[in-house]
Amino acid sequence: MSKGRNNKYYDYDDAYDYDDEEYDDYDDYEELGSYKPKQTTTKKQNTPKSDSNKKVSNVTPKMANLNISKPETPKATSTPSGKVLTPKEIMLATQPKYSKKVRKAGDKEIFNIVIAGHVDAGKSTLLGHLLFQCGNVDGKTMHKYKKDSEKIGKSSFAYAWVLDQTEEERERGVTIGVGRASFQTKTKNVIVLDAPGHKDFVPNMINGATQADAGILVINSTKGEFETGLNHGGQTREHAILLGNLGISNLIVAVNKLDTVNWDENRFLEIVSIMDNFLTNEVGFKNVSFVPISGLNGVNLTEKPKNHELNQWYNGNTLLEAIDEIPVPKRDIDKPLRITVNTVLNSSSNTVIIGGKIESGFVEKNEKLFIVPLFCPCTVKSISLDDTSSPINGPVFAGEQIIITLTGNFEENSICNGFILCRGGSEALIPISTFTAKINIFNLPTPIIKGTQCELFAHSLCVPCNIKKLIKSIDNINNVEKEKPRMLTKNSSALVQIVTDSPVNLEEFNKCQALGRFSLRASGQTIAAGIIESCN
Repeated sequence: MSKGRNNKYYDYDDAYDYDDEEYDDYDDYEELGSYKPKQTTTKKQNTPKSDSNKKVSNVTPKMANLNISKPETPKATSTPSGKVLTPKEIMLATQPKYSKKVRKAGDKEIFNIVIAGHVDAGKSTLLGHLLFQCGNVDGKTMHKYKKDSEKIGKSSFAYAWVLDQTEEERERGVTIGVGRASFQTKTKNVIVLDAPGHKDFVPNMINGATQADAGILVINSTKGEFETGLNHGGQTREHAILLGNLGISNLIVAVNKLDTVNWDENRFLEIVSIMDNFLTNEVGFKNVSFVPISGLNGVNLTEKPKNHELNQWYNGNTLLEAIDEIPVPKRDIDKPLRITVNTVLNSSSNTVIIGGKIESGFVEKNEKLFIVPLFCPCTVKSISLDDTSSPINGPVFAGEQIIITLTGNFEENSICNGFILCRGGSEALIPISTFTAKINIFNLPTPIIKGTQCELFAHSLCVPCNIKKLIKSIDNINNVEKEKPRMLTKNSSALVQIVTDSPVNLEEFNKCQALGRFSLRASGQTIAAGIIESCN
């Protein structure tokens, strides 16, 4: 899967080089874009009567001034009344045609969970061993990973290689992109996202977190390692803060590598005490559970250990049981369709295959959609849950991670991460560049002032922005509000106006939570996260 954020380099302004005019209401963009030849009167000529049974061969029709070129997204088209419509106006004039669908009762619900934590906490090894115990990795494949890792002197990496597939990830022993895998519990079909732990790849971690319904924060219980991850600048701290501010309300803390401290109950209780105080009082989590495990040895992942040191002081959930107990959030099935483009798997002039997530609504084969911000019409050719499963014939609903094949006239490599698929008309998404948001400010190196430059991250997009106005600040400790503050300091909240360098696919939080939530980063660290209250 592609890990790039290519939309950074897409010139969104190209899609806005039109004057927005009044438009008529048309139901079918295919009719709008179809060519209708002008009716002309020609003088009738006498031609010889042809013999219909006579065989004709070696005839080449003459074509004058024929110019064949790569198809491009149309910049304008004429209506039956002669008025010229831009691609944006065509999208707005195309009212969606579909009937509401209902998810089948009794089906296991999709549940997306992200694994986060400090570098070398053992996230990939934990997940790889969990997948093996769940039967999602066969013994032959696992034997190969063990042999290959032993050859290079890294036998402990074998389970991590289930997720870390690239040569760079295996050589460095760190996850770079967001790994994706699936397994089942008694009540759920779980899609698990393995986020990188290294501080250089926090943007990729944000991408994984924005797709998740819940989180697993993996803690390295080794002496000194736990403390390093939780200190300021450690990724345990930053990942926990990001998860809490990117919509994750249910968190499992997997206290890993307890085998390195001989399954010491006191060490486990010490970590629980410190983390519970931090997560509930500082970050604001309401639902946190703690599970002692060893990812490398596979202890307490899917089955309770027998005749083990852990049995002497722990009789709680396994990791799999803890995942199964988290409630599945309510899906916005009845809201307008929003599909985020999280990776582009293949692209040509007439077909594009993307990996994305349905954030709201539902989609099915043969639907007519638009790709925003190109406002390019397309048709859903096929939908599948992954690159190994068969295409789905019925509707697919909010919460699903999908691979979707689209047909249309595209400029090659024009589709990027951060784009959105939606229907037209009243359900269309219009990109924005100015909005008012409420932000929570983290531990800042310097205060935020009017004009502060930073990077905005939301779903799978990233774009430069600046904080144009400081409307109001809120002191979270003393609960004191101040209008038009001169600066914003750490651990406070504020109402601000943000302007992005180019239009982005966002909207108000109350319309679509995934498109209304964002984080801000500057100088290599996350400085704030917030939700969009209104678009200007």
